[in-house]
Amino acid sequence: MKSEISIVIPNFNRNKLFIKTLDSIRSQSINNWRCIIVDDGSEEETLNALKKYIQNDSRFELFSRDREPKGANTCRNIGLSQVKTDWVMFFDSDDIMLPTCLINRTKAIEENQDYDFLLSQGVTFSSKGIMNFRNNPLSQDYLKEIVGFNVALSTPTAIWKTSFIKKIRWNENIQRWQDCELFIRVLQFGAKYKWISLKPDHLIRSEGHNNRITNSKSKYNEIESLVKIFSEVYLTLNEPNNFYFARSIYYYCLKSSYFISSKQNTSILNTIKEKKMLTKFNFYKLKFFMTLNSRYNKVKYIKGILHLFISNELKKYNYNEFYRNDELLEWVKKNIKIEQYIS
Repeated sequence: MKSEISIVIPNFNRNKLFIKTLDSIRSQSINNWRCIIVDDGSEEETLNALKKYIQNDSRFELFSRDREPKGANTCRNIGLSQVKTDWVMFFDSDDIMLPTCLINRTKAIEENQDYDFLLSQGVTFSSKGIMNFRNNPLSQDYLKEIVGFNVALSTPTAIWKTSFIKKIRWNENIQRWQDCELFIRVLQFGAKYKWISLKPDHLIRSEGHNNRITNSKSKYNEIESLVKIFSEVYLTLNEPNNFYFARSIYYYCLKSSYFISSKQNTSILNTIKEKKMLTKFNFYKLKFFMTLNSRYNKVKYIKGILHLFISNELKKYNYNEFYRNDELLEWVKKNIKIEQYIS
């Protein structure tokens, strides 16, 4: 096989989990790959462990982030600048490649040179075992899925033609919603893509991940910065996707009012108003519900009435965080030995 793949991985203070990730890459059924690790300022202990791991394997290369801003996307771009192969994929430092991931992607590359990126399924896992599929291969409109906060596409699912992704690059100004923001720009650019594997070729560790839109209430800890990211993306969207996105933001912020402070509430509403993300009617309706809920959600009788109105409003909005395919999920659970990857 002539095609070689580069794998770019940012890392910050992950040690044991990252070693499992590197083990999964080293265990691939082919050797025709190059792994570029970009460290984001890890502690000395982590760096020393990493240097020791890769010291006798020239396929691994370690770089350090040498410029601002700090963050995974800066590291990804630094790694991308070091890529010399025609195709590249991005991986996270706690994810797992299944043994045939690279050989199957290499074969697909050789048969699909006319595409900008190729897609493979991934499945989430935790200490409890296999969970759900992270990507929806049946979607007819990924842009609409993403702005609707539905399951769509994730970072390791894609393998990119290097010449294409170097034109796009990762947005270094954001710390959350990074893969979604990238795919929105790529899809608006008119990129040509194709699914090459409906069976998963990688595992995505889900424990402790609070940076996804639809996770637990801890996702609201930094909601102000996330809404600012939404506002910047909103301004880049054309109709009808800006309408779908505004609708999603409305319900997301409304749900957040159960968990956030009055100060956060004010910041969010100011951003939405400044960027004119909602119609006046929807903005003032959101402001009414959010303000009352953030102020009075601990007052017994008012709380009950508010929650009744808000829950009825939220029933109008449905999203799908995971792609469902029960037959394939059963196959995955029977054929992937997850125990070796659980920390």
